[in-house]
Amino acid sequence: MLKLCDVSKTYCGRKKEVAALREVSLRLEGGMLAALQGPSGCGKTTLLLVAGGLLAPDSGQALLNGVDIYGLSSECRARRRAMNIGFVFQQFHLIPYLTVLENVQAPLLASGGTAAHKYAEELLERFGLTARCNHLPGELSTGEKQRTALARAMMNRPGLILADEPTGNLDAANAAIVLDALVQFAEGGGAVLMASHDERAAARGQHVWRMEEGVLVSVCNLNEEG
Repeated sequence: MLKLCDVSKTYCGRKKEVAALREVSLRLEGGMLAALQGPSGCGKTTLLLVAGGLLAPDSGQALLNGVDIYGLSSECRARRRAMNIGFVFQQFHLIPYLTVLENVQAPLLASGGTAAHKYAEELLERFGLTARCNHLPGELSTGEKQRTALARAMMNRPGLILADEPTGNLDAANAAIVLDALVQFAEGGGAVLMASHDERAAARGQHVWRMEEGVLVSVCNLNEEG
C-alpha cells in the first residue's frame, strides 16, 4: 500500500543544512499497524509528510498503491491523497468555525449527500462525540479534539492512516480509545503508520521502526517470537 524507496529530504536553514531523511526505505501493507519512534527532530514528522504526499522529497520515491505520487501533477496528487489517505495531526488542525459534525464531514463536503451525513454521525457515535456534534472546536477538551480529528481521518474511508503523535496529549482513557480505533482500522484491512513517543502506542503495533538523525536504524516485528 505504501512504499518509500531511498527517500531523502534536507532543509536549508540560515546557518546550516539539516538532513531530515537520509535514504529511508520502508514498506507498509494493508492490515499492518506500525509505529515510528525516535527522539524529537529525528525526521518522523517529515517522513509522514513525504509519505502522505504533502512534502516532496529531494530524491527517492514515495509509492502509494504502486503509483509514484510525486510523479503526478499537484491536482492529481491531491485527489489521490484525498481518496486514499487519512491524516491525524499532532495539533489536530480542526477548522475553528465549523462544528464537530462539520469538521468530520469536511473531507466529503464537496460530494455531500445523505450517506455522507449518516456515516459522519456513525463516526461521532463510535467516538463518543454525539453530544458534542454541534459544538465548535474551542469548546472541546483535548481528548475530544483528537477523537474528532480521528473521525475526520476515517470519513473518506481511506486505505491508509498517517498519525503524528496521536496519543501525545491524551490521558490513558482517551489514548486507549484512539489506539483501539487504529487497531480496529488495521484489523479491517487498512494500514496505519504512526509517529509516537508513547510506549503504549508502540506496544499496540505489529512493527516498530526506529529513527535516528534521519536514518531508519532498526525494525522490530512484534509478531515474531523472540
